[in-house]
Amino acid sequence: MKNAKKNFKILVRNKQPAKKENSIRNFCLSSKLEHQLKYGKEILSLSQYIREWSSLLLNPGGLLMRVRADAKNLAFDQTDTVDISNTEQNIGFFYNVVVKNQLNILQNVLISLEQLPVGNYILNRMPKGGLFATVYKESENGAFDLHSKYSNFNLLEVNVPWTPLDLRLVSPSYEIIEDVLLDKRRPKFKKKKRKSK
Repeated sequence: MKNAKKNFKILVRNKQPAKKENSIRNFCLSSKLEHQLKYGKEILSLSQYIREWSSLLLNPGGLLMRVRADAKNLAFDQTDTVDISNTEQNIGFFYNVVVKNQLNILQNVLISLEQLPVGNYILNRMPKGGLFATVYKESENGAFDLHSKYSNFNLLEVNVPWTPLDLRLVSPSYEIIEDVLLDKRRPKFKKKKRKSK
């Protein structure tokens, strides 16, 4: 079963955001707001990288144009043009994830869905479940009972002390309002006593 190959016909709805003049390649557009440009470019999150990689995978031979803009004044700072191999390298370098292996997981899900009877299904994956997902089948009367699904949802209550604010840290809100965070404690100054002559 591990090495079994199976062909699936999958209908994927996709968009084609841009096409350069006199070019055969398609372009996917992506935007990234930079909050602290003076400290350098921010690294994209894993979910942003995966979204970009999947849009490049669905547009074979396409390129991704990432526009970085300053969050303060929305001015364009930089445009990056990357292909699918660059995106795979960045994901592997920053997050130590081999993206092509995720397609094997998708194939295993499709193989298990193929064994189920014909019908409408909802595939739900909780982050704490690891690689496992729950498949919900449409009920006979056509209604999905949300109360039964979330009635046994357990929340962990953890008492974690608040991290004190570091007033030396420059935050994006500091750059916008150009003022320090308000401190409710007033500074205590000791009055010097004058010496009498």
